[in-house]
Amino acid sequence: MQHGHADGPIGIRVFDDGHQIAVEIRNRGVIPPELVPVLFDPFRGRDHSPSRTNARGLGLGLYIAQQIAQAHGGTVSVLSSDETDTVFTLRLPRVSPEPTRADRPARGHTVLIADDDEATRESLREAFAGEGYATMTATNGRDALDQLLHARVKPDLVILDLVMPLLEGGQVYQAMQAVPELARIPVIVSTSDPARAPAGTILIPKPVKLGRLLDTAARLVRSP
Repeated sequence: MQHGHADGPIGIRVFDDGHQIAVEIRNRGVIPPELVPVLFDPFRGRDHSPSRTNARGLGLGLYIAQQIAQAHGGTVSVLSSDETDTVFTLRLPRVSPEPTRADRPARGHTVLIADDDEATRESLREAFAGEGYATMTATNGRDALDQLLHARVKPDLVILDLVMPLLEGGQVYQAMQAVPELARIPVIVSTSDPARAPAGTILIPKPVKLGRLLDTAARLVRSP
């Protein structure tokens, strides 16, 4: 209502998206292309003049919405162009209460763990292997992307560290989004700075609680 064309309709659609429920909100108007990559960043483009700050807020609304969605294992994304107008889509997993160990569909699923810290990488590998996952590991971003592009069997889930040599985690995620086969793979990132998490990933803040990570992974892979 605030940012769309005053004379344009606002459309809201709720639909079944496989193992997710999606809520799509569409209005007329186009977000400037240079703003889209940072749209979910906190305090983006903040103008400190009192009149503009009071009128437009602090730039935290979309950031908070994204964090709430991610806390539920979901995502918020945006498309904006002359062809599509502006469309925000919230996706939330269609799940029952927290799965028990017996309910977790780990066996037959593969996880790629990309982290340059050996202790963290091996701890996660052992934890996921103990849950029945097949595991792949990468020591840097380039190694992770090479495996994603060339592995005969693609992983069902990626655990991605954001700060890695050669390619950072955000660059790996951007490259994945350019390949349809990889763009469908859910990505969990862990960081102590939530603002660094790319839009579309599932955020688990550091320090990581292993049980929460395993439960989140289980929810993401439990449906075909």
